[in-house]
Amino acid sequence: MATELLMSRMGRSRTRASAQFDVVAANAEYSEICRKCRAALSAAAQRRIKVWSFRQWNDIDWRRLGGGRPKPLLVVCRLADIPDDAAAIRGVGPRDRKHLLFVEDMPVEAIPSRVPPLNIRDPHKLHIARERDAGRVAAIIARAIGAMAGGAQRRKIVDAWIEDDHLVVLASSFARLRIPLAKLAPHLGRDRDQVRAFEIDEDGAFLYWAGADAHLGLDQLAAVVDPTFAIAMQRKSSEFNRQYGKAIRALRAESGVTQAAIAGVTARHLRRIECGQLGPTSAVLRSLAAAHRMDVTRYLAEVARRLTG
Repeated sequence: MATELLMSRMGRSRTRASAQFDVVAANAEYSEICRKCRAALSAAAQRRIKVWSFRQWNDIDWRRLGGGRPKPLLVVCRLADIPDDAAAIRGVGPRDRKHLLFVEDMPVEAIPSRVPPLNIRDPHKLHIARERDAGRVAAIIARAIGAMAGGAQRRKIVDAWIEDDHLVVLASSFARLRIPLAKLAPHLGRDRDQVRAFEIDEDGAFLYWAGADAHLGLDQLAAVVDPTFAIAMQRKSSEFNRQYGKAIRALRAESGVTQAAIAGVTARHLRRIECGQLGPTSAVLRSLAAAHRMDVTRYLAEVARRLTG
């Protein structure tokens, strides 16, 4: 698939940014995680989400979920939550749904008996995460919900892993971008252990390699695969990032805040933002707002005032 088509799928949404969607959690633990993820979002994003909590798979009331106007649906559960007997599965819900499954303590051999009865015909409607750590499971769920909740956050990274000498990145649409590790060498070096040692930003804005001090977002990773995509994206974003960074720098200078005074953001990272080389993530904006003794809403309003001025 051409990069342009793949990235179009990554950013594509059948509904407007303001449209509502449902999250279905099929066990008590994931229900609590989903509720906390929703509570951490902005008030506007929370209004677009309804979390349905169930203790087990067969408690899910698919008829109630499918009633009324169809809405996008994200089903979050463990592989073990799905009955291993196809006849025991009571419906699989509306067609416009995605499944985020976690293996956790189940062997991969359990996949063939549990996934087919879900009747998932589009590979971009299913992701089986190999993550078993509870904290990282919660982080993947948070990124998936956050990306679906915000129009500006649709093109975000939900999960990423190394597979057969490729870095595979899962976008919020569940499209997958495969990047040969050899093509990442100019950014990350050729040390395989260093390339594998990456972290995913809490909001899914980028992957971070501490050893190489490198941040690569979804668009940048797509540009590694297809340089023509890089040119197109640069034309769209470089001027805005330059002006936005200039406004951030102006507000910081007026407020007397030094680069070293911003907790959680390195001076080098901040310089790249202020020069327009990077756009600020939600986490960085929260750190900037705290350093200016403002909440995020007021901080963004002050930046916007300097941007338009």
